[in-house]
Amino acid sequence: MRTEDMTYNLSLDLEALYNGITKKIAVNRNALCGTCDGLGAASANDVNTCGVCGGRGFVITTRQLGPMMQQVQQECQACGGEGKTIAAGKQCTTCGGQKVVRERKTFDVRIKPGTLPNSRLVLRGESNQLPGATPGDVVLVINEKAHPTFKRQGSDLIYEHKLSLVSATGSRYSCLACLAFRDCVPTSFGCCRPKP
Repeated sequence: MRTEDMTYNLSLDLEALYNGITKKIAVNRNALCGTCDGLGAASANDVNTCGVCGGRGFVITTRQLGPMMQQVQQECQACGGEGKTIAAGKQCTTCGGQKVVRERKTFDVRIKPGTLPNSRLVLRGESNQLPGATPGDVVLVINEKAHPTFKRQGSDLIYEHKLSLVSATGSRYSCLACLAFRDCVPTSFGCCRPKP
């Protein structure tokens, strides 16, 4: 059995996607109780086989419908389908017999330079935990925030810049905005380099 994947949206600006960034991501999830190791009871001796279903986790009821007999299999209500019950008053004091506790786990996620919007980053085995189950994955969906200067079209960036006639003829230098460097100085038309 495997727990469900958890999906989170991560909105980043264009500079972060272009240059790459490391982000701290906090995820709220269920984790196995550290006190009872997911047992739900103070000790293993306090866990008993369910007397209603005999440890199967389900019960079968038989009903007569006219000349036919119908058998219905249902989850055992006494043990919640687990086949085991905890003796009264012997539940773990930390988790209250639930076997899991709520925790907030923080991850350092590295976004590689050039990451595209709608990319998915997968943190394997970091979803909710349950006793006897493999944890699912945390899936981060990368979203791009609107940028005031650039517009993205596929892998291309579109930049609109109004030039005067003098600048367009090459008589003046014009520094275009760039994502790689914060402070640029013009070197020739359309090119820039970082300030020393």
